[in-house]
Amino acid sequence: MERHVRIKKFDSFTLKTVGYTLLTLAVLMLPSLIYNLVDGHDILPFLLPMSAMMVIGLPMVVMTRMPKSINPIFILADMALMWFISVICGALPFFLSGFAPVDAIFESTSGVMTTGASIIPRVDEWSRGVILWRSILQWIGGIAIIVMFLLVLPTIGFGNRALFSNEVSGSDAGNITLKLKDTGKQFAIVYSIATILILIALVLCGLSFFESFCLSLSTISLGGFSPADNSVSGYSDIIKIVIIVSLIFGSTNFYLHYKSVMSKKPIYFKSEEFRMMVMLTGVVLLIALVYLLIEGDDTPINIIFNTISATTTASFAASDYSVYPIFIVALLFIATIVGGSAGSAAGGLKVSRFLIITKNAYNEINKLLHPNAVYDVKVDGSSVDDRYISITMVMLFVFIVTMISGTAVFLLFGLPFDVSVLTSISSLTCYGASIGPYGPFGSFAELTEGAKLFMCIMMWIGRVEIMSAFILFTPGYWREFRLSMRNMRRKPVRNWR
Repeated sequence: MERHVRIKKFDSFTLKTVGYTLLTLAVLMLPSLIYNLVDGHDILPFLLPMSAMMVIGLPMVVMTRMPKSINPIFILADMALMWFISVICGALPFFLSGFAPVDAIFESTSGVMTTGASIIPRVDEWSRGVILWRSILQWIGGIAIIVMFLLVLPTIGFGNRALFSNEVSGSDAGNITLKLKDTGKQFAIVYSIATILILIALVLCGLSFFESFCLSLSTISLGGFSPADNSVSGYSDIIKIVIIVSLIFGSTNFYLHYKSVMSKKPIYFKSEEFRMMVMLTGVVLLIALVYLLIEGDDTPINIIFNTISATTTASFAASDYSVYPIFIVALLFIATIVGGSAGSAAGGLKVSRFLIITKNAYNEINKLLHPNAVYDVKVDGSSVDDRYISITMVMLFVFIVTMISGTAVFLLFGLPFDVSVLTSISSLTCYGASIGPYGPFGSFAELTEGAKLFMCIMMWIGRVEIMSAFILFTPGYWREFRLSMRNMRRKPVRNWR
């Protein structure tokens, strides 16, 4: 007679998500391990961390269960923990492959945060497994930030459902009340299918499978890591066009992609945020094209590529934009501050917030002329909650203060003023590249260890939404966290089953 062993499970959102994070990272190390094995390179940099993460992560997944309800106060801390674990585990293959500890942390942080800044001067000095792992980290970071923005942030202090409706900027946004798990799967499916389509398109354009694989991962995530030296400058125009289309897709709100797939018809131009993104990109592109073509500084395809890369915060480059006239360089970096759509892997403040900021500014000017009039900020026909308008304005202020503070710190590390300003902006917006030796065809290898670690912090602040990052540093949050933990322990619930 068979006897089934029943494993006792207990409720733990933290352990369950940590376990899934470790298992996901372990499984996604397999392609890099295979490439190293085929090429005759050492497989231990991937085999050792993969085995350790499987051993640690599997019991966490098997022995725990997602609780029926989650206190929002815990979600922010758990989210920060997931990023930290991803960076540390992602750094292990780099470290075991010969990177210095700080360099390994830097490369992993840049990958997971989809920033694209690198300490690798020459790609061909490293194994294909290592180069692929950089792109895989960006792919992981891309889907993580999309799910976080669309599904996690609305459950914490950032968001009620009204905020969420404005963030997704699509029709019927309020109906997205499905479970986190089920809806996250739908976004992951769209993200994965898009990755496969980009891979196929690049292969059909004549690119090798390995390079196509790496680029498909780092384009949909807007990460910017390239499997070739000098970014994508050596690729044909048709490949650059495929990447341009992919970057635009990746910087568009994934809820719009999801709704378009579900409704079987495109709904993009129903979104005011998408229309604003197209308009802003068009204006920047027109200025750059006219100015640079008159000056004869670059080819049209390279100008278009570099502009789209900046507006989507992707960090790719078809040519060295740091040699452009200073006006165009400044324009491109201003574009990175606005960034792409909310609910995408793009960095920056997001177009939805820029839309709200401009509308609110317009209303305030009108109030000076008509003090008794009442004006609402509306997006897609719906009024935006005053609380969210306040949060958006505070976020703009905090972003500017952080950017200035970052510039000052980089100056203390000995960087020139212009490089300090642009490095601060590129770190916060997840654009990655700066100018000069730290430009699109350079690397950050020559930075001091202190500057590299500080840049990692800036990348993290910019990636996890600047307000949520600073909330973690407030004493009030941790007082609330401890109070919630104390109350949870007092509840006479039976966790074991």
